[in-house]
Parts: sequence; structure tokens; C-alpha cells
Amino acid sequence: MSKAISYMRFSASHQEKGSTIERQQERINRWLVGHPEIEESHLSRIDKAASGYKGEHLEQGFGAILRAIETGEIQAGDYLLVEAIDRLGRLPPMDMITLLIPICKAGIIIVTLEDNQEYSTAALNGGGSALFILAGKVQQAYEYSNRLSGRLIEAHKNKRSIALAGGPVKKLNPVWLTSDGKLISEHATMVKACIAEYLNGLGARAIILKLQRQFKHLEGVHPTTLNRWFSNPAIIGEWHTKEHAISNVFEALISNDEYFTLQREIKHRKLTPSPPKTYDLSGILICGKCGRRFHYRRKKHNDYTITYANCSTYLKRGKIYCDNNKTWPYEVLSFVYRETYSSYILSLASRKDFHSNTIKITNLKDELDAISPKINKLKKVAETLGKDLEIVEITNSIREYGLERRRIEQQIASLKQEELSSEHGVDEVISKYESVVRDPTLRRESLIKLGYKMIVLGDELSVTNLKDETCFIKLLKRSTSNKCYFIERSFSGKKRIEKIAINRDGLCAKTSLDFVTWEDFSSNLKDFFAAELLEEGELPPSGLDGA
Repeated sequence: MSKAISYMRFSASHQEKGSTIERQQERINRWLVGHPEIEESHLSRIDKAASGYKGEHLEQGFGAILRAIETGEIQAGDYLLVEAIDRLGRLPPMDMITLLIPICKAGIIIVTLEDNQEYSTAALNGGGSALFILAGKVQQAYEYSNRLSGRLIEAHKNKRSIALAGGPVKKLNPVWLTSDGKLISEHATMVKACIAEYLNGLGARAIILKLQRQFKHLEGVHPTTLNRWFSNPAIIGEWHTKEHAISNVFEALISNDEYFTLQREIKHRKLTPSPPKTYDLSGILICGKCGRRFHYRRKKHNDYTITYANCSTYLKRGKIYCDNNKTWPYEVLSFVYRETYSSYILSLASRKDFHSNTIKITNLKDELDAISPKINKLKKVAETLGKDLEIVEITNSIREYGLERRRIEQQIASLKQEELSSEHGVDEVISKYESVVRDPTLRRESLIKLGYKMIVLGDELSVTNLKDETCFIKLLKRSTSNKCYFIERSFSGKKRIEKIAINRDGLCAKTSLDFVTWEDFSSNLKDFFAAELLEEGELPPSGLDGA
């Protein structure tokens, strides 16, 4: 039985919102209904936003159809259904004829649905008009695209000249800009809010979920769109053409400092993808055997939900790949986390690069690094141009970039001198510390960047601080009667071993007295809890809550 292979294509992404695919599919369906003896093939393809003029479709769906013809998956007597010949490409006429003739020679019948014309070896050799019609349509398709391309190139060149001269440019701009390059207040506020959340550690999907009630436009936005917004130099007013970057074309949404901070964060996340953000400890708990992150799960138990963690490799691939199968309760992990992260956050708050001047210097250095490639690109373009006017424009741009480079270098030198003569006060450090600790997402992301991690191997856990001092935790058991977990804690270089009980609220009881046995400790938790609180200068509670 002969089969029908349908092929649909459109050139620009915005066409997907229109009726082009619906129209092409309707014609294919109508042909199939009229030919019930022919079965539709699974080899049908669709190319979205693939230029037939540039031949992009040859590397995508249409290329797959051509390979299927070569391998014999599509056989003689099968039909290739397209809306029109130009869907198969808008290449130069000789290239298109060279592309189509082998299809017909393989015995495939090309059907153009807009005019119900069939092109086969028999039809093209039959002495009729089929060959002339095919050649005419191929030439017409190419000439149309060629003229359109020429007009677009000329329009782009004119816009570039206007932009270089400092004039306004009308073009299709990102969502926060009008066609004249002015900020749209509502959308500008939305994008700035998205950038702020991204710099605070949220991913694109989480940002949309958090802000879509406040900004209705985000309801239909895909996470990849946010990533394109963040990388678009239009947010600082620049228009990047193929030839060079032109400044001050649009009204800037954010400052250069904010832009380069944003680009560094994007680059960092590409190098170290962030883990899922459901838990405070996501990305922090590491398997001591295979080096992978731990995975967190929940389980309903009586009147509350237990959260626990296991090595992700063990869960996904089994003991053969990692035999570190010990399950750790989240209550214990949270306690260790709260007890050990503060030195890292304090070091961050005390660092000079956490303060405004050094952040400015870092951003200026990034800006400086971006200028040299722009100058080199302009020089290469100037070498290939023959028009004096464009060479003058490019020479002026190179001169302006040179002046900008000197200005940035002077600004960096000034800020460095200012930084050397200033000290960060205690109040500023405390303020920075509290701002990080209060925000769970920022705290987690900051700790990961600083190298903080909790390493788990079997029933033992270790955390090393910035002074290379290690805290060791041994998970002993869960006490059903006391509704808590028992652990032992010790520190490198110290002989003291602490007996600790932890429930859902945190520390339940603690003692470091050697003569106290676990039996005595577990039988008198309230007493040890009261003694611990009195030792720390706190009042004991009236009762002890269960886990």
C-alpha cells in the first residue's frame, strides 16, 4: 500500500501564532480523506521557524525525509504532500531543481495541495507542462525571498545608520519597550521584579509562579523567555547588530552595574546548575560515597508528615552504583545545618567583595572586558566595507569605544583608592549578615557558592568550617517513646562527645557529661533539657513537646 508523507514548514517563529499550520494541516487532511486507499506515514514532519531561503530545513525535518528516501524507508509509489513547492524550499532555482529531481527519480510523487498538481518522473518526462510549471514556481519562490531579503538588509542598514547618528529607531522590541525604544512602565516594573528575584536565587520557573498574580503578563510566559530577557543587551539600552553594538538606542531598564551582575549570575548557573528549591538543604547534603546530592522525600505518618533524605544515586540506580543507603531524618539535618552555617554567612558579610565599591569594580571590569571584542569586530567590518560613509561611522564608533575604555579604567582606579581608605564597620557587617540569613533562598545559594556542604556516609555526617574545624555527627536511633532522634556530636581536636536529642522543634536535650549513660539520658530528657537551657541562660519551658 502506498503511503503519504506530509511536510509542513513556516519560516518565522511569530507565524506559529497565526493560521499557517492549521491551514496546511487542513489541506493535508482533505487530500487524505479523498484518497482512503493511501495510508498516512509516521515519517511526516513539520519544521517550525526554519528558513527555506537559507536552507535551515535541510538540517531539520525535511532533511530527515530526504534521508528516509535515500535509505528506502520512503519507497517508490509513496506521496510527498506539501501545501506548495515553496514549502520544500526557496533556494536558488538550480539548487532547488537539483534537490527535487532525485525525489521524483526515486519514484516519489510530489503533490502540491494548493493547486492539486502532481510532480513525478512520468509527469515531468511526459511532454506536458509539468516541468515548466515546476521550474517557474521554483524561480518565483526564490525571487520573492531574494527581493524580500534585499529590502530587509537595506532597511536594517538604514536603521543602523540612524542609530549610530543618535537618532530614534523603530523596530520590533522586547516586551518592556515600545517600537520607539521607550520603556512601558507596567512591563518594565515586571521585568525588573523578575531580575531582582533571579539575583536572589530563584529560577525562571519559580519566578513566574511567584509573580504571575502580581503581573498578569507572566501567566503565558515560558521560562526560556525570561532567560532571553535577562541576556538581552536592550535592558541597558544597547542594540547589538551583526556589525557592532550601538549604545543608547533604547531607554535603559537597569544600570550597567546591575546588568553585569546579572550576566555573571547567568554564567555561574550555566556552569553549576541549581538543584530543585523545595527544601532549605537542597544542594547542600552530599553523599560521601558517590559525591551526588541527596534527594528528599515525604511520608505521611499518623498525624504528621516525616521528611527524610537519601543519596539520589542509591534511590535512582540502586546499591550497585552506590551502597550509601542510610536514611537521614530532616529534623536532624536541619539542626546540624542551623548549628554550622553561621561562620560561612559571617565570612560573606565581612568580605570586601560583598560591599558596594568592589561590586562596582567587578562590574566595571566586566564592562571593560566587553569593549575589546567590540572594537576588534568593528575593525574587521571596516576592512570589508567600500563605502566611505560607513567607514567614517565605524571609525567614530571605534574612537568612542576607546574613550569609554579610558573612562572605565580611570573609574576603576578611583574606586580602588576609595576602597583602600575605607573600613567596613560592625553595623554594616551585621546588617549584611541578617539580610542573608532572613532570606532562605539567598542563604542557601550563598552557602553553596561559598562551598558549604554536609557530607553523609552511612550513619555519620561531617561539616567543616572555614577554619578547617570539623563537626562530626553520628545518627544513633529514633526513640519512639520520647518521639525524638538521638545523635552524638564531636569536634575535631576535642575529646568531648555530646549526647543530643532532637525532635521536630529542634534541640530536645543535650549533655556532654561523660558519666551520663544513654539510658540515663533517654529516661530523663526533661531534666537534661532544663539543665541545658539554664546553662545557656534561658528559662525552661513548662513541658516537653513530642516529635
